[in-house]
Amino acid sequence: MQKPRPKRLRSILDASGTTAALMRKAQRHEDTTERIRRLLPREVAGHLLSAAIDGRRLLLATRSPVWTSRLRFMVPSLKAAVTEIDEVRIRTAPPSARPTADAPARRARRISARNAEYIELVAGTVRDEALKRALLRLAAHRAGADPRDPPAR
Repeated sequence: MQKPRPKRLRSILDASGTTAALMRKAQRHEDTTERIRRLLPREVAGHLLSAAIDGRRLLLATRSPVWTSRLRFMVPSLKAAVTEIDEVRIRTAPPSARPTADAPARRARRISARNAEYIELVAGTVRDEALKRALLRLAAHRAGADPRDPPAR
C-alpha cells in the first residue's frame, strides 16, 4: 500500500475561504504600508511599521513615540495624497510588536575635523568646566576618530 502524498500547504490555504480572505487582507495591509512609506521622507518611512485603511480612516503604527510625533506633522500631506481617507490615527507599537531584525542599524554620527577643531577652540574659551567637558566630548566625534578616546585638548 502506497503512502498518500502530502498536500502542498498552498492548496490547503487556498481551499479555506477564511484563510484566503485573511491572506488577501494581509496583502492589502502590506500594499498600503508600502504606499504610505513612498509618500514619507526616507528617515520617517523607515520607522513606519504598518499602515492600513479601515473605512475612511488611515491607521499607522510607528516604532517609537518620537516617530509618532514626527508623523503627526505630516497628516495634512497624507490626507491630501490619499484621497480615500478622512481621518488618520497614529499609534506607537508596543515593544513586543516592534521588529528588531528589520530595524535599521544606527550609525554613529561624526562631525568634520574642521568643525571638531572649532568646537575645541570654543571649549578653550569657556569657563564653565561642565560645558567645556561636554564640548570636548562632542569634538571627539570627528570623522575618523574613536569617541571613546580622550579629547585632543
